[in-house]
This record gives sequence, C-alpha cells and structure tokens, in this order.
Amino acid sequence: MATVVIDNGAGSVRGGWAGEPNPRHTMPNCTAKIKNQTVVLAGDETVDAVRDKSQLVYQRPHDRGYLINWENELEVWKRMFDASHLNVQNPQDHALLFTEPPFAPIMLAETANEVVFEELGFTACYRCPPAALSVYLEQVGANSAEVYSNALPPADAMVVVDMGFSFTHVFCFYKGRALQHATVRLNVGGKLLTNYLKEVLSYRQLNVMDEFDLVTQAMESTCYVAQDFKHDMLATRGLASPAHGPIVREFVLPDYKNVLQGYVRDPSEFTPEQRREHMAEDAPQSLRLESERFAVPELLFKPSDIGIKQAGVAECIVQAIHKCPPFLQPVLPGNVLLTGGCANFPGLQERLQEELRSLVPWYATVRVRTPLAPHLHAWRGGSHFAAGPDFTAFAVTREEYNEQGHRFCRERFSDW
Repeated sequence: MATVVIDNGAGSVRGGWAGEPNPRHTMPNCTAKIKNQTVVLAGDETVDAVRDKSQLVYQRPHDRGYLINWENELEVWKRMFDASHLNVQNPQDHALLFTEPPFAPIMLAETANEVVFEELGFTACYRCPPAALSVYLEQVGANSAEVYSNALPPADAMVVVDMGFSFTHVFCFYKGRALQHATVRLNVGGKLLTNYLKEVLSYRQLNVMDEFDLVTQAMESTCYVAQDFKHDMLATRGLASPAHGPIVREFVLPDYKNVLQGYVRDPSEFTPEQRREHMAEDAPQSLRLESERFAVPELLFKPSDIGIKQAGVAECIVQAIHKCPPFLQPVLPGNVLLTGGCANFPGLQERLQEELRSLVPWYATVRVRTPLAPHLHAWRGGSHFAAGPDFTAFAVTREEYNEQGHRFCRERFSDW
C-alpha cells in the first residue's frame, strides 16, 4: 500500500510518494476565478491560466494559517491527485500523511477526519505539524548530502523554527518528541511580509496592491536580512548615498508583451547608454528597492515596527527554551534548525546566530543551521517517516476511525 505525502502549507502544497527524495509536484494552495467568469481554477492552473495575474480573484482555504475551507482545499487536492500529477485514482488503496499547523481547534480537526476517511476514503491517515517531520528527518537522514552542505550527527535536543506562510513557530524537541508546552508562536510569516512590501511600494512608487504573486517574486529575489540594520539604513539615506548604491536593485515588471516574467537588475552596473534606454518612455516599468530590501525581513526580528506587540524570533527562541526543563536549557541553543519558506532569506542564519549569542548565557554553545532546501525539509521528513515502520504505529486506519471516532484520532494525532 503506497502512501501519499502532502505538505499542506497555507501558501503552497507539495505532494509526492513515500520513500522518494523530493516532492513530485508543488503548486499554490489556492483556487481562483478569472474576473467575469465562473470557471474555478485550482493549484497550478492559477499559474498558467492568464498572463496578467491581476485578472484573477483568489480564494485560499486557509485563514490565519488554519484550514477552514475544505471545499477549496479539495479542489486543490483533486488537482494534485489527478492523472497529470500523482495519479491517485482510488484513495481507498492508499494511506495519507499530511501536515497541519499545531494546536488546531477541535472542530477543524474533526472536519479533517471526516474529509479524509468519509469523503475521500483513504485506508489510513496521519497528520502532524511540519516541524515534527523535520525532526524525524534529522534523526534518520541528517547525514545526507541532499539535506546539508556539511554532514552533521543527529542530536537529542533541538529547537526547530518553522517560518511559514502565515506565522512562525518555535518548537523544542527532546529525543524526537516535542515539548508541546514550550511552543511559541510569532504572528509574522511570508504572507504578512509580502503584504507589508505591497503597501510600502504602493505608497512610494506604483500601486501593486492587487499583485500579490508579483510582489512575492520581487521579495524572494531581492530581500535579505541585514547583519547591521543601522549601517544598511544609513547607506540608503537620501542624498547621503550614491544615485545607484550597492544596495539598490530594480525589479522589472512584466508588460506581458516584451517582458513575460519579472526579473532583477543592478543599476550600478548600467552603462550611460543602458541607463538612457531604461528611462525611455517605451521601456518596461520597474520597482526600485532600496531600504525595502532589508526592512521587510527585519519584521521577523522587530515585529513591533508595524505595531505587532510580540517579541522577535530570537527572543521567541529564548522564551521557548526557558519553558523547557533546566537540564535542557544549556544545550538547546546549540542545535537550532531553521525550516520553512522564510528561512530562504539570505543572511537570516548569520543574523539569528549573532542575536542568540547575545541573549543566552556565555557558557552555552550557539549554533543555527539551515538545510539546503528549508522549504522542502518537512516533506522530505514525511517521506522518510511514511516509508518506515513507525508510520503504521502512529497512523489511524479507516476501521479504527469508524469504530472509535474522533477521540481516537485526537489521541493519535496529538502525539508528535
């Protein structure tokens, strides 16, 4: 019996089969309609349906990170399961492993049980937070060159910082099990960062409030975490900086005629002739990113800059460690793992290492690590887990669900 592995993030969904090294398909976790039309597009159909994404009206199954609209989610899953993707023709012949955010309300969890077992009819199912699968991969596959550039031995005590689309969670694990009472949540994720960049660019340059995908692309290709925020900010201050300083980048917007895909260019490398060409009336429009490049990811460290009354990610890690037993507190800072899409920001690992060093005792070792593909880390862990002998011990079968109901599922699925 083959097992389908789904990393069901709020921003994107990754699907594949247990035992494979990488997901077969990744698609946006949303549905969309073209304006003035009734046809519903799902998953990767929203990517290629129209060139101008502003013509699409999106609807996401998740709200504040939690899955609340299974009607939309099933449209995305059906797209993932069709013959052109995973080709899951009869779910009754397969088991399912998929991720969910931690501490979901009971009503949402029970709805998920009903959809998986009653509507789709999978033979068995297990679901857990992505961080639990990342830890499993650390225990069984941390020496793989596909996971890390430098092979590292697994450790019993670990902090996992899952930086996702809707929020960031800090988990503490000991011997593969989460200390759930020590979990800390920060309400900053990729969606908030994109929305903040949209507002800044719309106020300063062009109105891009309807261009979520385009601004996300600009953020992912230009933004970085500053090692010295004040220094970089001074380097971009008005007349004190050159007209085309080393930090400035331009994101060229597609006009869907000559430019079909947005791209980044460095104004400091322009020749005078190129600069005149870019300033011509018929030249494609571009967004000029200066302090925005590092001010947007800075919200991960200083959410109070936009009025979020929470500690930054470094302080959240310290708060989570302080909730752990005393014998673990000196060793946890020495094994901090960054996962999720926001962990791809350049400079994040080095900045977090420096900030943690100033917050923990001098005798504690501080080591922050990032996998080669942090956004795939949870799915890879799920692939290892679903292909191993432990999966059957944790999964709930359809017969067990029919006999013992939601309470049995709640007991199994809360054990991570």
